Amino acid sequence: MALRLFPQENKALELLSDMAQLVVDSTSSASRMMGSPVSDHDQGFEQALEIEGRSTDAFFALMTTVRSAFVLPLPRADLYRLGQRLNQATESLTSASHIIKIHTLDRFSNRASDLLDLLQRQASLTAEAMRHLSDLEGLDEYWVEVLRMSKQSIRTTNLYQADMMDRLKPAAYIKEAQFTAQLQAASLSVREVATDVGRILVQES
Repeated sequence: MALRLFPQENKALELLSDMAQLVVDSTSSASRMMGSPVSDHDQGFEQALEIEGRSTDAFFALMTTVRSAFVLPLPRADLYRLGQRLNQATESLTSASHIIKIHTLDRFSNRASDLLDLLQRQASLTAEAMRHLSDLEGLDEYWVEVLRMSKQSIRTTNLYQADMMDRLKPAAYIKEAQFTAQLQAASLSVREVATDVGRILVQES
């Protein structure tokens, strides 16, 4: 694919990269909260809220940049969608941390760690991909890999749900299933980022 050279405002791409890194940070925060005692849940949730706040600030900064810059590396609508999906991923992870707190969850299947690890890898790849949206270098591989991991995440979620059905009573199952749903929502948001990148590759080829 040919390289594109722009005399453009690249602040938008920097903000998208920052937001993708905040998804990575959110997965790390949720993972630490899963392994912490109930007495530390308030502190863990406060950290999740702080990360979410930074993501929201970055999203607003992205909107300001998109509205004010004369030349952008991508159409404004594409930049908006990418930022919105990354912010949604962080919001879903904050919701997962909130569920841990309000339901005082302190025991999880290894499947939960597997889901967070997959999500963290997806987000790390996305953070790197955002740095290459101006030239589209290597994004074919990114698109395919994130979609592959997303399918793996769906299968892991299915196994996680089956495990919960086997070991939990109905009330406990509902609580942990809410947590699982937020992890899957975050994974879906990151997958949508990759899908948007794939669409951008097609329309710019």
